[in-house]
Amino acid sequence: MRLILLPVSPLGKGGYNKAVAQDIARLGITSVDHAIIYNQSGQAIPPGYDYITRPSLISLSRVSNTLRQRVSTELSPILLRNKVKDQHYSEIFCGDVMMYRAARLLFPTQKIFMRFHNLFLLSRTRHSFRSPPISLKFRFNIYLFSKLELNIFRDKNIIPIFINETEKDFFNLMYPGRVNELWAPQLSNQLPSHRASKNNFIYFGSYAHHQTPGINWFINEIFSPLKKNNPEFELHFWGMGGSNLNNPKVGIYHHGEYHYDGLPMANEGLFINPDLLGGGIKFKIREWLEKGVPFISTPFGVEGYNFQQSENIIIAEADDWLKQLELYFKLESNRKKS
Repeated sequence: MRLILLPVSPLGKGGYNKAVAQDIARLGITSVDHAIIYNQSGQAIPPGYDYITRPSLISLSRVSNTLRQRVSTELSPILLRNKVKDQHYSEIFCGDVMMYRAARLLFPTQKIFMRFHNLFLLSRTRHSFRSPPISLKFRFNIYLFSKLELNIFRDKNIIPIFINETEKDFFNLMYPGRVNELWAPQLSNQLPSHRASKNNFIYFGSYAHHQTPGINWFINEIFSPLKKNNPEFELHFWGMGGSNLNNPKVGIYHHGEYHYDGLPMANEGLFINPDLLGGGIKFKIREWLEKGVPFISTPFGVEGYNFQQSENIIIAEADDWLKQLELYFKLESNRKKS
């Protein structure tokens, strides 16, 4: 019997849910295994899966973790012990770093397969060199996750599993010769990308802490200057959080979460992925490539994918976005006038 700890339900539509669903497929979970989901509020549980309810943001356990300078969502060893009792497992799989400490405390000598969906140690290193603007909250989260990841790396009884080649290479630089694996999502089929039919930008994804700096940077440094000389530009935001961004007076529209098949406004603008630090893999990139929508991304935002570039797929450093977008939308003359 294997113990398989999963960070979210595979039934949701978010990138995290999709990543977990792919891990489940790789693992080949059967009824013999003890699969436990560290479940977020409101998400459905697949039949046959056990679960631990994740504490709320203001719960005592999350406040306590933060005060001890730990990742607030780290799984409590007590909650895990209540599920595993004195059971012996032939193999242990941790689907996220936030469950590592509890698993290691209960199984101090057993080998653990540890899944990294993001590597904040790499993001922290990048930030130390490039210094993009990030909030104090995000800076603190990077610090906490990095500290936890470093502790995990030092544990020789873990086998890390990375989600993109860059993060795997980063680990190999620090620990050459250590066994590790790469589980990356595969691109099934890339469709030719069509040109944006309108001067719209479309953001499709959540406004979570690691996406927030890039979105704010795009609004302040890219969208606002373009809008100043080109009033027809609009930014349409689909996803969880970020309702405070809604400001039709300046051309920013927040439409809430998207619960339909396909992509919103797929033929009406350029999708944006303003990822300033990278980390993990963006499942929305795979969907954009497979559906043939035009988009712009930083190089960090497309890590883990091999694809054919075209004039409607713009991969550019953040410093070059304004110039690239002016060229794409044929705004060169406007830039010279301003």
